[in-house]
Amino acid sequence: MIETNRCRLTEIEQRDLDEVAQLYVNTQVRLYLGGAIDEEHLLQMKLLEVMKRVDQGAHYFVIRTIDLHEFMGLVSLDPYHDGIHTEISYELLPQWWGAGYATEAIERVIVLVLNKQFIG
Repeated sequence: MIETNRCRLTEIEQRDLDEVAQLYVNTQVRLYLGGAIDEEHLLQMKLLEVMKRVDQGAHYFVIRTIDLHEFMGLVSLDPYHDGIHTEISYELLPQWWGAGYATEAIERVIVLVLNKQFIG
């Protein structure tokens, strides 16, 4: 578990997928990410792909508020296509935009990675 002043990040689990699906069907979230997924079978395939990536060593963190445990979004660390670097990305539901939550979560993950407290 990773905590910031306002957020708690936990490794994604199967039980999180219904909430994570909210990101993939939201047209605002997916505007520059290939578009929202509007077919149930494609959504299920995307969620299976996320869990497969986790099994292959990627890290996906569910972001929740510390106080009420509300689902906010996702931060991921995936191998970059060059096989050398790691890519960090994030998706937050629109109601959490503009308040610094993404910055707060990503800064904490980056510090842990750079200090080798997380990624080996």
